[in-house]
Parts: sequence; structure tokens; C-alpha cells
Amino acid sequence: MLYFAYGSNLDWQQMKRRCPSASFFCIAMLLNYRLEFTHYSDVEHRKCWVVDIVPADKENVWGVVYRLDEADIGNLDKNEGYKPQRAKNSYLRKEIMVYKDGNKEFPITAWTYEVMDKILKNNKTSETYKQQIINGADLWHLPFDYIEKLKQIEVQ
Repeated sequence: MLYFAYGSNLDWQQMKRRCPSASFFCIAMLLNYRLEFTHYSDVEHRKCWVVDIVPADKENVWGVVYRLDEADIGNLDKNEGYKPQRAKNSYLRKEIMVYKDGNKEFPITAWTYEVMDKILKNNKTSETYKQQIINGADLWHLPFDYIEKLKQIEVQ
């Protein structure tokens, strides 16, 4: 399975803990979406608003595509608050089209997670969570302008 990570799963150590089979496939861009903090995570180590993708004309979200073995999908689903056939999930796993290295000549079909019940009210995340995303973006060498944009995210 190919999985597009755009938030805390950019953190390679976190990703390897959650999915030992994970391997880097490429960086990629999701067209016509932006990042928003639309879900509050009350998980003990978080306690902050967490990132989501929200449709937005002419904006893009950069991330990493990982290749995962089928055996790891259940664990990833669990960490993302998703259980197939459950009526109420935190996130929904969905198939999307991303572009390898931002090149529209190289579309890739991948899975990602999107918040189901979004709370859109200019929510601010924690500095720790924001830094985790930035560190991952730096590690994978996402575009400089995108990383600079991440650094401008306001925190609580």
C-alpha cells in the first residue's frame, strides 16, 4: 500500500514505530488542499489540535509517500482513530491522487487520512506538534517555501 503522510507521520521515528515495514517512496504534492487543525487529540502524549487536509483552490499540501506492508495497515488505522465499518471515526482513510516531486506528469494513487467531523475555527496546535511536522518536512527535504510556510503556523 502507498500512504501519503502530511502531518506527524512525517516523523520517521514515529512512522517506523507505527509501521515497521514503512519505506520511503517519494515526496509528493496534494493539489487543491491546505492544512488546518480541525481535530483535538486528547491522546495522552498529544493534548492539542492535530492537522488535517481541507479542500482549498490553488493551495497545495506537501508530504511523503511511504510504501507499507498490508500487515501494518491495521496499526496505522488504529493510530489515526479509524476502524473500518465503524460509524464514528476520528479520521477517514481515503484514496487520493498526489504528484511525485510535485510534477503533474507523475500522478500516484495513495491512501491518506482526513478528519471526518472537522471543527473549523482557527484552532492552534502546540509548539511540540508543530515542530514534529517541521522536523519531518526538513528530514524529507520538502520544498523550502513549504517548510517556511509551516514555520508560520501559529501555536497556542
